[in-house]
Amino acid sequence: MTKGWGAQTMNKLQINLKKSMFYEISPHTGMMGSDGLFGLRVAMNYSSFNVEAAVSQVIGNRAVLYPFFINVVVNLTTHGKIIPYAIVGGGLYSVVPARAVNERTVSALGMNFGGGFRYFLTETFGFRFESKQSLASVKRNGAERSDLLIFLENSLGLTFMID
Repeated sequence: MTKGWGAQTMNKLQINLKKSMFYEISPHTGMMGSDGLFGLRVAMNYSSFNVEAAVSQVIGNRAVLYPFFINVVVNLTTHGKIIPYAIVGGGLYSVVPARAVNERTVSALGMNFGGGFRYFLTETFGFRFESKQSLASVKRNGAERSDLLIFLENSLGLTFMID
């Protein structure tokens, strides 16, 4: 019994992150808390780990948040059609008030951690799903103490691999 073209193609597709260094570009969208998120990641893949720079825009009712992060991604497998990973990183959150008078941009250091997976349709194109917990400590104007802000971020995006 012969297999159809689709079955053969599905069985042949095996991403191999060990064969060389790759660059990855990943536009994505999702939610941070209850607000919409749009962003872009650029990464260098070194077999079982990646180093990525990520920038996003989170559009809220009263402010716009801009997270700028450097993340380390640990690929839990280096070959296959599905590549699961864990992620941890640190960076800067900049909050720009939307309509407040005499309010200024507030910036705070933060960190994130989580996981996800990339699902490849071809050797150079696929989808990326990710869920992260983000933390930031923000000191309000005139306040003695800082507030710990915790956000859950879920995103879905495309991934393009470049040799």
